[in-house]
Amino acid sequence: MVYPGATHSRFEHSLGVSDIATRIFDVVVREDKLRNVRERLGVDRETIQYWRNVLRIAALCHDAGHLPFSHAAESDLLPDGWDHERMTMTLIVDGPLTDPIRDMRPPIAPMDVAKIAVSPSVLPPSEVERLTEWETVVAEIISGPVFGADRMDYLLRDSHHTGVAYGRFDQHRLIDTIRILPDPPSPPRDDADPSQSEGLTLGVESGGLQTAESLLLARYFMFKQVYFHHVRRIYDLHLLDFLKLWLPDGSFLTDTDKHLSMSDPAIIAEMQKASVDDEHPAHSSARRFMTRKHYRQVYSPRPDHYDISPDPGETVFRSLVDVCGKDYVKHDVNYDAGGLPDFPVELDDEVVVSASSASDVLQQNMPLSVDSVYVAPEMVSHARKYLRVNTRRILEGSSL
Repeated sequence: MVYPGATHSRFEHSLGVSDIATRIFDVVVREDKLRNVRERLGVDRETIQYWRNVLRIAALCHDAGHLPFSHAAESDLLPDGWDHERMTMTLIVDGPLTDPIRDMRPPIAPMDVAKIAVSPSVLPPSEVERLTEWETVVAEIISGPVFGADRMDYLLRDSHHTGVAYGRFDQHRLIDTIRILPDPPSPPRDDADPSQSEGLTLGVESGGLQTAESLLLARYFMFKQVYFHHVRRIYDLHLLDFLKLWLPDGSFLTDTDKHLSMSDPAIIAEMQKASVDDEHPAHSSARRFMTRKHYRQVYSPRPDHYDISPDPGETVFRSLVDVCGKDYVKHDVNYDAGGLPDFPVELDDEVVVSASSASDVLQQNMPLSVDSVYVAPEMVSHARKYLRVNTRRILEGSSL
């Protein structure tokens, strides 16, 4: 709705993740890269080849459990305890993907694919207890917080299809410098157990540090300029409103057959019907979505507004509800005080340091937050005039 060229699918994304994950894997298991940790990981060439096959399948399957429209409504439209990762695991170990995976030659265990495709939080506790350090590192190749192939592909792919330059970085240089390294050193603690060794994770050689910085900055700017674009976000809210009224009991079903039958085009078709049916319970949200009569952003806090009010977005939202009515105002908020994630860097003398200690860029606090107040288009002029005169008074009143 905002970026007309962004019509790419999860299928092509999954192919891209498989390609990037394979390239990362092939680099980090090279003899010259693996020699310092191979004995600790306890893997031979036969084991490495098996997990290479597992990784490629897991990359293809890692998004199988996503709802239509991806993350737009996941947290509000699945039963408690369910998310797209749990659905993915179900499809892999107890669904239509199970037999095709098991029947591959050489044989592959579906649970091994699940271990790499989803996070440990959704695995059975018995499987979490048996996770090896090697399996944890292989899983990181897909979904790691810094060098995960999932992240690399969606940044590059989304940047290309949306027509913006923010998500680009030198993937080839970066991948060639990735290593399996000890976790970044932590500040010493009095209660630390000296017998407990550091974990292993993905890091980079010193020559890849600047490229890694560019990856993290690409993610930051893509979120700020594309994923958190205020028009794109309001369509998520209108979609959520529609789905809550259209779905049975206001949520998606977790039955695998019904999950697989639900698609973006099917929901768009239902929204089209509802948008022209005045009697449909979700008519209003469907009409706003399909006819671009979406709510408009009228307020987003400036940095200096936090000096006046501890929560300026919520304060302005409540004031506009009183002025315009609760059915005409929406508040989209997502606070992430975050900062850029850390990772290990191996210097030329084979000393491993934390990236944050070696990089000025990674010492910056760069939160990814959304705080926008929207009103219905028919109320925009009134709301903006009201805020033009009263914003400071509203914020000062909240600090009393």
